[in-house]
Amino acid sequence: MGIPLVGCASYRLNLAVRTLLEPREADLEQVQSLMKRLRTLTQAAKLRLKTSLRPKLRQET
Repeated sequence: MGIPLVGCASYRLNLAVRTLLEPREADLEQVQSLMKRLRTLTQAAKLRLKTSLRPKLRQET
């Protein structure tokens, strides 16, 4: 057909971001571990007294 395949823009963006964040993966894993601990009932109650922010886990795609 002579038409080049463009590919999905969001997939290419995801690959670019993963490549960019790869050197910081160890730090991101530590943050992920902390967020998991802060989601427990006791820790979430303590966190709620300090801030309105809530722990958020990374979404693997």
